[in-house]
Amino acid sequence: MGQRLGLMCCRLLLNRVLLSLSSVSEAKLKKVGEVRISTPEIRKQDVAEMHKRTERLYSRLDEVKLQKEVRSRQVAYANNREKAKEFHTKTLQKLRAKQSSQ
Repeated sequence: MGQRLGLMCCRLLLNRVLLSLSSVSEAKLKKVGEVRISTPEIRKQDVAEMHKRTERLYSRLDEVKLQKEVRSRQVAYANNREKAKEFHTKTLQKLRAKQSSQ
């Protein structure tokens, strides 16, 4: 008795799933009849949108984020080295001026 009840439940669930799938496929089939006219302007716009989407997805990648961080750190280090070099030359000039005045 329990096995029959289990089989009946499985059949009911299967029927529900099949019905929901058939309604989804019918909805998709209705859209097949639609025709989309493609002009050069629309194609250019579509290409631009695809390019933007690709760029956005690419910039989200962990590898790309890591590369950007590394580049920004390198630029910051280079700026700091340049500032340190300028500071060193200025302090040397001040020290030499102080020594020559004495």
